[in-house]
Amino acid sequence: MSKLDNLKKAKQIIQNITRGQHPYTGAKIVSTEVCADERVIQWLNFIEEQLGDMIDRSERSHDKFIERSFYVDFSISSDELKDFVYSDQPITITEVARRFNDISKNIPENELKPINLNLWLIGDGVLEEEDTQYGKMKVPTEKGKQLGINSQERTFDGRSYISVTYSKDAQRYIVNHILDYLKKYTRKHINNSVPIAG
Repeated sequence: MSKLDNLKKAKQIIQNITRGQHPYTGAKIVSTEVCADERVIQWLNFIEEQLGDMIDRSERSHDKFIERSFYVDFSISSDELKDFVYSDQPITITEVARRFNDISKNIPENELKPINLNLWLIGDGVLEEEDTQYGKMKVPTEKGKQLGINSQERTFDGRSYISVTYSKDAQRYIVNHILDYLKKYTRKHINNSVPIAG
């Protein structure tokens, strides 16, 4: 579970207690238990409010991060895209982004980042976020699998994780759509009042 998920779980537990319910069984808390003491309830209410504020701030911060990650200063021309080097072997989204940056004339500060591509692909219905035993991970949808996006469990430094790779066909799909993505999400288009598709 993420830190935010843990905060929500803690808030729910405290909320159940202040309502006179056992946080796990739902059974009514008897008046002789310490959790039924009015002084304890007041402090638990205070903690619940503080947790609520922390959750709200965390979610707002996350939303702003996602919003910032959608919009980029990266640009690439159709002529430059002709130089994209396709890999016959499946590669990660980090490698896909690197190959875009290698053929563009952007300064380092404006480079395309893997998270930009990931978010775009989620919006396109190619990837989705899924709760796994390793936490929230990005995995291919059925549409993504048909395009040649695969996921598999791997281990690095004693830790297991889900690796998502892109076949040559999947790489070609991204290249064929990158200009559409940029038309929607490049900041210069926004600044010039070009409509952004939802």
